[in-house]
Amino acid sequence: MCYDEQIRWRHLQYETPSFYCRDGSLLVRSSAAFAQSDWIYVSQEGHQYRASLNADGTVMDSLYPVARFTGTGAMTQVITGTETLYLGRNCDAYSKVLGSGTWAWANGGFVVQFEDREIRFPRQEIDANNGSNCRDR
Repeated sequence: MCYDEQIRWRHLQYETPSFYCRDGSLLVRSSAAFAQSDWIYVSQEGHQYRASLNADGTVMDSLYPVARFTGTGAMTQVITGTETLYLGRNCDAYSKVLGSGTWAWANGGFVVQFEDREIRFPRQEIDANNGSNCRDR
């Protein structure tokens, strides 16, 4: 069971409608639009993503540029830009920079796993239009 509460986010400098769930997890919604498909998630690294549902799952677009290292050794590069994560209904994931991977949820949040990187979203729940499949076992 989740409930509404207005809380003030100091770093955002405006009030954001938020939802707390019975387990204490926090889900934040965008203040601009209050549509169901306009949820804001915060990764463990502090990056914010706007999530929207489609027929194939969930699309998560970063609100601000994200820097990611790619390559190894002397071929290492830093790629900076807004990031899009695709979370599929069949537990698959994709990112242009990080490639293909998987995603799963558990009581402690959800995680997107790529070959050499994980993006964690602690204490948050997500719907990928798949009836709560993709449970991390």
